[in-house]
Amino acid sequence: MKILFVCTANITRSVMAEAIFRRFVSQHAPALTPIIVESAGVDALVGESPDSNTQEVCREHQVDVDAHKARQVTAEMLEGVDLVLCLAEEHKRLILSAYPRFKGKVFLLVEYRRDKPAKHVSVDDPTGRSKSQYVKCYKRIEEEVARIYPLTAASIDSTLPVTPATTLHTLT
Repeated sequence: MKILFVCTANITRSVMAEAIFRRFVSQHAPALTPIIVESAGVDALVGESPDSNTQEVCREHQVDVDAHKARQVTAEMLEGVDLVLCLAEEHKRLILSAYPRFKGKVFLLVEYRRDKPAKHVSVDDPTGRSKSQYVKCYKRIEEEVARIYPLTAASIDSTLPVTPATTLHTLT
């Protein structure tokens, strides 16, 4: 399975989501190599590194994003993935308006496989705000990844239990 996380510039939210999801794979099912996780942006700052607050917050949570370089979402990229998880409604709208044929695999991270509707379906962009807003963003993404990871992993390996993944609150 190949998963693509999408935000605006691909220097904050989708970078965090990609790194957090990769960590879940390595901690909970390291042998589950069929999961490939990437990220991109709908208006990417192509080639740029994550912003300094993103790098700092991720480092504080033992998540490495230093090698990341921003990429633009393309039709070829969407064609090659199984699941696209957008961090905000605008990202999903832009992708589906440009590429309606991918409707069956483009979802909002917060709404994906949720039993009950979420009150706020977009993950707020902390860009240009205080570091505490980056921490809040990181924690929101981490909660959502903890919620969807078991569902995603179980869809690949039916021997894995579909139970909530252990949250990483001990590392905060």
